[in-house]
Amino acid sequence: ERVGTLSEGQRIPSMAVRLGTWKRSMTLIASNPIVGTGLGTFAFAFIRFSPPGEEWWNTAHNEYIELICDTGLLGGAIFLAGLIAFVAVVARPAVFRGRSERFQYMGIVAGIAGLLLHSAISSNLQIPANGLLLSVLGAALTGLVASQVPGRSRGRNEAASPASASPEEAP
Repeated sequence: ERVGTLSEGQRIPSMAVRLGTWKRSMTLIASNPIVGTGLGTFAFAFIRFSPPGEEWWNTAHNEYIELICDTGLLGGAIFLAGLIAFVAVVARPAVFRGRSERFQYMGIVAGIAGLLLHSAISSNLQIPANGLLLSVLGAALTGLVASQVPGRSRGRNEAASPASASPEEAP
């Protein structure tokens, strides 16, 4: 029932304006498809695609669309590859089955998912505190998973080869 009400958001003025901005952003992407307009240039590049008399937006209010506007399909592909690599490293809920750390894992994953979902309808990560929070949560999740996966929790000094063992430990 609740999911069915999402389409009602199109009647809200801010959502309607956002949808129009996202459609015009596609024209901006089409005009610079490979490398985009440059990081941080959305506000200046979008002026050409904003209709007369309408509010000038300095962000796309969608982090993903703005990223592709700024960096093109090449930057979007790099972002997607990084996201896939990150998910491949941290998507290990089975490791936490039956352990008390599963609650930390679920909380961190929920926090990251919330920030990434919010970024689809707002310029969420351009607020420094939110960008920092996403970085901290990503690092915390990576560290939590690394501490639970066998063979990954040892540091460089502890994982030294047997040849570097102390004389007392030598056979």
